[in-house]
Amino acid sequence: MKTNCYVTFTSSLIVLCLLFSGGCMRPKFVAAPAAAVVSDSSTDPSPSPATEVSTSPSPEVSATATNGTTIYVDALGSNTNDGSSALKAFKTITKALTVATAGNTISVAPGTYNAALGETFPLMVPEGVSLLGDPDTKGVTTLITGEGITSLLVSEFGGTFTIGGIVYFKGGDVSFKGFTVSSASRSFDFGTTQIMGAVTCYLCTSIAIESNKFSAIGPTISYADNGIPAVSVGGGIASIENNVFQNVFSAINIQPALEITATVFSNLFSGTFYGSTGLNFRGSDTAKLLVAQVGDGTDAHANTFTNFTNDSHRAISIAKALVRVNVDTNTFTGSGGIEVSSDITSQVHSLFSCPSCEIKNNHFTGSTYSSIRIADALFGSVKSNVIVSDTYSGIDVKNSSVALSLNSVSGNTAIGCGLVIDNTDATALTSSGDHYFGNLHGICLASSASLILTNGSEACDVTGNTTENVTLGEFTHINVSGCAQFTVNYGGNGTHTP
Repeated sequence: MKTNCYVTFTSSLIVLCLLFSGGCMRPKFVAAPAAAVVSDSSTDPSPSPATEVSTSPSPEVSATATNGTTIYVDALGSNTNDGSSALKAFKTITKALTVATAGNTISVAPGTYNAALGETFPLMVPEGVSLLGDPDTKGVTTLITGEGITSLLVSEFGGTFTIGGIVYFKGGDVSFKGFTVSSASRSFDFGTTQIMGAVTCYLCTSIAIESNKFSAIGPTISYADNGIPAVSVGGGIASIENNVFQNVFSAINIQPALEITATVFSNLFSGTFYGSTGLNFRGSDTAKLLVAQVGDGTDAHANTFTNFTNDSHRAISIAKALVRVNVDTNTFTGSGGIEVSSDITSQVHSLFSCPSCEIKNNHFTGSTYSSIRIADALFGSVKSNVIVSDTYSGIDVKNSSVALSLNSVSGNTAIGCGLVIDNTDATALTSSGDHYFGNLHGICLASSASLILTNGSEACDVTGNTTENVTLGEFTHINVSGCAQFTVNYGGNGTHTP
């Protein structure tokens, strides 16, 4: 199975991914929090409707806005204005970026911001500058539509790199809130672009990407080499919250250029993901740690993955070393599952170690692939997940160690097993208090897999499966002695301890 690698770091070389877009209409400007607005020399009253925006032929503004300033943009404004108020708004985000400095917020009125309006893509956002649309509506009428390629000297990585996409934040403490983002052309060729993604920041101290909608981004060809994620983040503290990702190549790519701590809360992932992955966590080839929390055990911060199509096998991919990811209390309905692997883009079976990682309290219904698959990993725990009516196996473990407890897997009657373990290492795994019932097969062991089944705090339950409750490969073994009054029908040639 091929999966795009959006970022590769080799000594001081990067290879990444970027893309973006927009739409129409107009309610109001959203005030930037705690920002001091540039005072207007006139005594203008509160902003009038956008039709009153000044378009008088004043000279081009070249002044730099001071720290803390709000700079205004309106598609009905004029780039001969000074951007100091809603009445004197610039016409394009591109123009506002030429005067913005660290600490500024660019407040963007409803409208469609694209190349036809005069925008130049990618929008290169200076360090410490934030973009604010209309978070209350997720930017339903504040649209950024387009893509492009440019080059940028990135001194931290020792060279000049080509950047492709829609919005690129150069660094600092920034936010991007309240926009609808989409491609102008889904067949745009990014060629050998090194850094790409619709909204990207790899050198941010912190970035908040919140209350946006990302739609129709990237190619519509499965696993395309130039496929780009809607969001690409690689450093600092990242908050990705309350966004909608719909029919994009892939949704979020998080891979550390610098050490990164990320929270991914309350997002909706829906539709076709042509890169086959909704949310991608990928460790670095260098010693940069990635720590992430996907949901936090509360319904309020749960992410929803739903109605995936077009071979979208992974809702979440966790790959390679130096990654610490916890996935807690999320909902997966008709989507891909969660895959953990040392490196899903190669056949190299070097173990990825994450003993503190957890996948727990998630609910899966009708997954288009195995709900939870762990391959070539020393993983922490898979606990208290509910899995119903998968297409393949509910929990699939291959050449890995993991603690299994209190999971419930049922109704997987099409293909596969409630639990499959395919380990060449005969070291026994433990399943404690798990329930595997009403599946085609309950538990399937292959290669040299060994499993100890215990009741934990609940009764052992591997019953009512269509073919066998336990299927044993020739060199496999299951020990059920920790289960009081446990009876099971066996298939295959392996051994068991009753």
